[in-house]
Amino acid sequence: MGTILNLLSLFSSLGPPPVFVYLLFRFSRSYDAQLTHIMNESTFQLDPSLLEAQEKETALDWLKRAQKNRRNLNQNPISFPPFFSSFISNDEFDNITSETSTSSFDRFIVSPQNILNMSAQTWLSDFSSLNHIIARSRRWRQRKQVDTNDRDCLVALEESLLQSFPHGCGVAFVDKFLSTDWSQKTIHDRKKSCGGAQNVFLELTGLCRSVLTKICTTMATSYAASTSIRCYGIGIQGISPPIIVIDPECTFSLDKLIASVKTEVLRRWNTTDTFRRQLKFKYDTLDSENEKHLWSNADNEYKNIEEDVNSVLERIHIMRPRDLHGYVSILESLFHFLELRKENRGAHPAAPMIIMASTMSAFSLTTKFQESLPDGSGLSGRSDFIRSLSRLRSNHKVVIVSTRISNTDAQNFNPSGYERYDKLVTHQISISKCLPGSNESHQGFDFVANCACPGEMKPKLSMPFTVENCT
Repeated sequence: MGTILNLLSLFSSLGPPPVFVYLLFRFSRSYDAQLTHIMNESTFQLDPSLLEAQEKETALDWLKRAQKNRRNLNQNPISFPPFFSSFISNDEFDNITSETSTSSFDRFIVSPQNILNMSAQTWLSDFSSLNHIIARSRRWRQRKQVDTNDRDCLVALEESLLQSFPHGCGVAFVDKFLSTDWSQKTIHDRKKSCGGAQNVFLELTGLCRSVLTKICTTMATSYAASTSIRCYGIGIQGISPPIIVIDPECTFSLDKLIASVKTEVLRRWNTTDTFRRQLKFKYDTLDSENEKHLWSNADNEYKNIEEDVNSVLERIHIMRPRDLHGYVSILESLFHFLELRKENRGAHPAAPMIIMASTMSAFSLTTKFQESLPDGSGLSGRSDFIRSLSRLRSNHKVVIVSTRISNTDAQNFNPSGYERYDKLVTHQISISKCLPGSNESHQGFDFVANCACPGEMKPKLSMPFTVENCT
């Protein structure tokens, strides 16, 4: 540094500084700044938090890295675990459901619990998860360039599984009502509980008891068959949900109920026939020497169907209370059963169903008489019934179908008169007889279903149907 200053003083004594002297002066200043920076760095250190901030990647770099890693992954949206094809006891199933019950974002793990959950969702016309899996499967096939004509590949098994899920409850106007866009908001936004599970409370009103009973019988047996996993070749028991039928007026016929169960079970076995045969072929090829194979004792299909019918009938419980206090006992027993099962073995993958025939109309006269007595506001048990029903729906996911005898028409939806009960209802359908000379009667229909959301007087959907075939 001193040498540079001496040179500058020498050139200044000789006269005006030439150009190279000016450049030399600029170089000396930059050299001095660099030297000072080096000295400062040797003496002081930067804040560690600033160093960590400089080392963090930007959002764009993270996105590029995530997309690169995602391309390298096998994004097949369906996964068949090894235990799916073997005999499992109930204790062993409880130990492994915690690991395989929740499917990841990129995969649908084929397990009994997930199959039941998907079946219950599609039975209620909620196809959001199923459409997501189908779209991912289609993109995966295009990316992998899989030959769809090869029926022996895993893609064919996945396709047959996706096609085996039910598409509705079996009643045309109910499926139409639940699947429309304006009704989907009601299903998923109203009365959510239990981790976002949907609690559907469907009320059917009308004057014809036989038609309401037939619709409830169809829905109960269809839900029982849809939530059975025996048709998939899985022999695990104890995870299918119960169906509770509360019939105070004894309107449900056992013979018709058994016949309807047999019809729905055979329909489910026909729907899952392709998947069942392809699964048998796959695991026979992979594990032909295993003596405990799932299909070793499954050659007699008629026997398996008979066992499936019996298992479905065992899950249907018919109860006939004499007053609203009997309703309270039934709901409280179901509540404690679900609480105890949730503590010991976890909640049911599919929601239990409750069919309540003539809920608010069977004991309407008795209720009015008891409440008209001095200090008789609590004699009927109506408040306890609504309180038990509300607590059950708040703590557990449950599907409720209720009927009420009421004089309704296409332009008037008559509420029950109990505000607390009407607030629990999420969907209301009134059944009215076709007027003589109307277009529906000329087309051969007997009744008209008028659907509306609670609190709305005008129907949003009207569909005619026949008594012989509600579907």
